[in-house]
Amino acid sequence: MRTPRWPHHEGEYGNFTAPTAVASIAKLLGEHNDTPIASPHLSPHLYKARALSVASLATRPSQSDREKQHQQKKMKTKCRVLPGAMAAPGFQLALLSLVIFAVASSAAAAGACSSVTFSSNRVYAACSDLPRLSSSLHWSFDAAAATLSLAFVAPPPKPEGWIAWAINPTADGMIGSQALIAFHQPNGSMGVRTYNITGYGPIAEGAIEFQTSDLAAEYSGGSMRIFGKVKLPAGTTAVKQVWQVGSSVADGVPQQHATEQENLQSKGKLDLIKGAVSVSETSSSRNKNYRFYWNIYHHLVGYTVIILGIVNVFEGLDILGVDHKWRAGYIIAICILGGIALFLEVATWIVVLKRKSNGSTKPYGESSSNGVQKPLSV
Repeated sequence: MRTPRWPHHEGEYGNFTAPTAVASIAKLLGEHNDTPIASPHLSPHLYKARALSVASLATRPSQSDREKQHQQKKMKTKCRVLPGAMAAPGFQLALLSLVIFAVASSAAAAGACSSVTFSSNRVYAACSDLPRLSSSLHWSFDAAAATLSLAFVAPPPKPEGWIAWAINPTADGMIGSQALIAFHQPNGSMGVRTYNITGYGPIAEGAIEFQTSDLAAEYSGGSMRIFGKVKLPAGTTAVKQVWQVGSSVADGVPQQHATEQENLQSKGKLDLIKGAVSVSETSSSRNKNYRFYWNIYHHLVGYTVIILGIVNVFEGLDILGVDHKWRAGYIIAICILGGIALFLEVATWIVVLKRKSNGSTKPYGESSSNGVQKPLSV
């Protein structure tokens, strides 16, 4: 029987001889394919077909290889999404920090006095953070009865110290002031006494020029509070006020206060109608300049936070690939909130313009004689 010859083949698959192909394929398959692909009974053309078939089987990825390729594709997809997904939490953290800072700044700008609450349901129509001694004044003024209801809050240098608030009918300093001074009484309770300050020496308790009522005092959270009502002369619209703190009381007598700049400059004018507290002209002008720049900063931060928040939501919708209906719903919600904000802004400006036309700049509603603030109305 004649042994077939292995001719040299050329074609689209390249140049090879049958024995070379057999050796290459056998090496490629290794131990994973023990099926003979060469036989002396096969013609060269059948052998070539068998070799190409086995070669295709050898180069076809196995099940494990296909799983690896699938995992690689998934990793590539994740890598494309990962930067945005990782950037989103960082962006949200930065946005949250900005919001917290803006809220804290707004609270500081609004003043600590607006967050103070009092016992016995005491409510006052106006308040002001005084520029010295970390103190604040809360008050309501009944112009018809010329009665001033007040609460003065200040931290004494020491718990055994004292605080004082006074009206000076003749000058703008301590001498001549009619004072209300609060401190711990010998029995340990808090009390308020009246003093007519006539000089720089030791003071003595006595009657003052104004009729007083409902005097009381409290000590809480390191601060002392003076409550009371003062009957003022008819037609009074403003008073000169003095406030002070001291560190000690001896035998029921408040001792001298410190002579620091804070203590020496704790005086000013209280406008009972406009609800404003003024100090020296230099300080007042400086505060007005700071207020102007603060308003610009405050509005810029507020609008920036709102815009960044809206953009962040749209970025999140794009990353998640949500349906169009969610985007449309979010846009509708933003439009509704924007309409409400616009309505409130217009209403606020109507109130402001109406008050200006009436010649009033008081930023509070009218108050009743018991110091309860009435609702703001157009």
